[in-house]
Amino acid sequence: MPTLEQIKELLDNCDSEWTMLDKVTSRRLTSKFNGNSIFLPAAGDRDGSDLKNHGFGGYYWLGTQSPDEESGACILIFYDDFTDWILDYWNDGHSVRPVAK
Repeated sequence: MPTLEQIKELLDNCDSEWTMLDKVTSRRLTSKFNGNSIFLPAAGDRDGSDLKNHGFGGYYWLGTQSPDEESGACILIFYDDFTDWILDYWNDGHSVRPVAK
């Protein structure tokens, strides 16, 4: 999973667009340097067995634990008009987007 530092770099160096791809609402981040992009579906999140915000928001775990809480970690969060990272608790169900070197 990407680290918080990698996500900060991604957000600083990419143009961000709310879009549809194959009828899937998503956030596309496109590099300002080489034009490569990453597509992140607005998959929503889970509260127990309840799916929330599907098609309206994306929540992705990062590989960085919360600096002040052992029970949480950083996540990438986005909606149509907002993209950033926040801290969240382990018991919330979020998507995972692995990265490779």
